[in-house]
Amino acid sequence: QYVVGLAPCDLCFWQRYPHMVAIAAGFLALASFAWPRLAIIFALTAIIALFVTAGIGVYHVGVEQHWWLGPQACSGRIPAGLSPADLKKFLFSQKMVRCDEAAWKFMDISMAGWNAILSGGLALLLGLPFLLVGAAAALLWISLRVGFVAMLFTLDWVFNDEKP
Repeated sequence: QYVVGLAPCDLCFWQRYPHMVAIAAGFLALASFAWPRLAIIFALTAIIALFVTAGIGVYHVGVEQHWWLGPQACSGRIPAGLSPADLKKFLFSQKMVRCDEAAWKFMDISMAGWNAILSGGLALLLGLPFLLVGAAAALLWISLRVGFVAMLFTLDWVFNDEKP
């Protein structure tokens, strides 16, 4: 936008808001590093915000590719049956930046597509430790439960008068 003068559409703005949340939550996670639970909450908030902006990016790509309709304000069609005065009023009240036309592409992927790819990839990369820790905790819980049950069977066998 600022370098080559491309005006953003409404969906481009929608994609920015979760980025702002992710950046703020990331800084807050770093600042609250002395309080691990709070830092984890902020880190998870940043990861969720990255997933949200990736989702909006996928939606925006779908609008650009005409897989589905976008918001009426930036990709809507002219309603049928308008009088000339209503048509003039409609046309002059509409924004000129359309959501269903990619303003810029790199390697045949629009900015919305790159946002979806990079934000989703970063969210997965940042969320991987949480997934691994969660999986490790689940395995530990399962192994403790299995070990406890095995211990009970062993104790029952040791202290039972009727040996097999």
